[in-house]
Amino acid sequence: MVGYCAIRESGITFGDKSRHPATADEFAVADGFRDYDEMLSWFWERYGRGEFVGKVIKWELQE
Repeated sequence: MVGYCAIRESGITFGDKSRHPATADEFAVADGFRDYDEMLSWFWERYGRGEFVGKVIKWELQE
Protein backbone atom coordinates (compact mmCIF):
# COMPACT_ATOMS: atom_id res chain seq x y z
CA MET A 1 0.00 0.00 0.00
CA VAL A 2 1.30 3.44 -0.93
CA GLY A 3 -0.49 6.61 0.10
CA TYR A 4 -0.19 10.36 0.64
CA CYS A 5 1.08 11.68 3.97
CA ALA A 6 1.82 15.16 5.32
CA ILE A 7 3.70 15.50 8.61
CA ARG A 8 3.32 18.79 10.50
CA GLU A 9 3.66 20.05 14.02
CA SER A 10 -0.15 19.99 14.29
CA GLY A 11 -0.36 16.32 13.25
CA ILE A 12 -0.46 13.99 10.26
CA THR A 13 -2.75 14.08 7.25
CA PHE A 14 -3.31 10.89 5.22
CA GLY A 15 -4.89 10.40 1.84
CA ASP A 16 -6.79 7.41 3.23
CA LYS A 17 -7.24 7.53 7.02
CA SER A 18 -8.83 4.08 7.15
CA ARG A 19 -5.49 2.35 6.51
CA HIS A 20 -3.55 4.01 9.36
CA PRO A 21 -3.62 4.21 13.17
CA ALA A 22 -6.10 6.67 14.69
CA THR A 23 -3.55 8.95 16.39
CA ALA A 24 -0.22 10.52 15.44
CA ASP A 25 1.43 8.81 18.45
CA GLU A 26 0.15 5.38 17.34
CA PHE A 27 1.47 6.01 13.82
CA ALA A 28 4.88 7.08 15.15
CA VAL A 29 5.16 4.07 17.48
CA ALA A 30 4.28 1.70 14.61
CA ASP A 31 7.20 3.26 12.69
CA GLY A 32 9.64 2.68 15.57
CA PHE A 33 9.55 6.03 17.37
CA ARG A 34 8.72 6.58 21.06
CA ASP A 35 5.95 9.05 20.17
CA TYR A 36 4.96 11.67 17.60
CA ASP A 37 7.23 14.35 19.11
CA GLU A 38 10.26 12.10 18.59
CA MET A 39 9.18 11.36 15.01
CA LEU A 40 8.63 15.04 14.28
CA SER A 41 12.09 15.90 15.64
CA TRP A 42 13.64 13.23 13.42
CA PHE A 43 11.93 14.65 10.31
CA TRP A 44 12.89 18.22 11.22
CA GLU A 45 16.55 17.23 11.65
CA ARG A 46 16.67 15.59 8.24
CA TYR A 47 14.32 17.71 6.14
CA GLY A 48 14.03 21.04 7.97
CA ARG A 49 11.23 22.46 10.06
CA GLY A 50 7.78 22.86 8.67
CA GLU A 51 5.71 20.50 6.59
CA PHE A 52 6.98 17.23 5.13
CA VAL A 53 4.85 15.85 2.31
CA GLY A 54 5.55 12.40 1.01
CA LYS A 55 4.30 8.87 0.64
CA VAL A 56 3.64 6.19 3.23
CA ILE A 57 4.67 2.73 2.14
CA LYS A 58 3.19 -0.14 4.13
CA TRP A 59 4.01 -3.74 3.35
CA GLU A 60 1.18 -6.23 3.44
CA LEU A 61 1.40 -9.99 3.11
CA GLN A 62 -0.42 -11.33 0.13
CA GLU A 63 -2.00 -14.71 0.65
